Amino acid sequence: MHNALSATALGGLATWLERQQRSKEGARVRAIEGAANQRFGEIEDALATYTVNYVANIGKGTEWDPDSLTATALQMLGGEAAVTRVVAASRDVRLAAFKAPSVAFYRQLQVDPTSWAEDNANPGLVEIKGNSQLFPVRASMRIPLTFYRFMIEGTAYGNALAQPRPGMPIFVAPLANQAYRETLMQATADLVTNSRLPLKETFSTLLTEEFSDSKSPSDNAERAMAYVSAIPNICLSAFLAAAPGYLGQDVIEKRYIPNLRDAGKW
Repeated sequence: MHNALSATALGGLATWLERQQRSKEGARVRAIEGAANQRFGEIEDALATYTVNYVANIGKGTEWDPDSLTATALQMLGGEAAVTRVVAASRDVRLAAFKAPSVAFYRQLQVDPTSWAEDNANPGLVEIKGNSQLFPVRASMRIPLTFYRFMIEGTAYGNALAQPRPGMPIFVAPLANQAYRETLMQATADLVTNSRLPLKETFSTLLTEEFSDSKSPSDNAERAMAYVSAIPNICLSAFLAAAPGYLGQDVIEKRYIPNLRDAGKW
């Protein structure tokens, strides 16, 4: 997940700058990315513990209780190995889709940050709803814009990497929406074609239903399948919440850049 976030926040921007013949700026972004990667390595164990605890406790004591749903999934899928394979496949699909808006953003020869992801409705923009399961989707649209504006325009973002208004919708360029959805659909189709996952058609449906308002599992078995499919999304939400610890503006300005200057890399 760190690699996907790093590529979305900084890797795409560095590549775009290099294509624009702005090699010095590109090198600086690469240097920040390297510093962030190093910092991530220092706190990786703490982040992993935080994420595991987050996943283990969300929904506790409700019909979405993780212990109950995991036990049901283990029984339905035939053991821990099968559940692990399903979670890994879901992770790969979701991370591919997560990176897609950034790829589309920086594929443009002339980036237009004014009409990519906005808090308010504007003609021609597509609404991404504010429900919690779509937080990583909103983040995937926001993050490339946040770091472009910070590195190129000097716009502050503090710790708001992705969604400064929690629980509220955002409105995004059709290109961003299309990139996410098409990648999600293609990665899911590839999963169905190429994998030997148990109940893979069920999981492919669950992966592509995340934008649906009507989905509502009717029993514990359906909830268990939905939960297993959603585990990587829950992990990604937790990971994004903790990411300012190594990608926040203060960390970049007060830790990475001074250290890079001292090392003659700025």
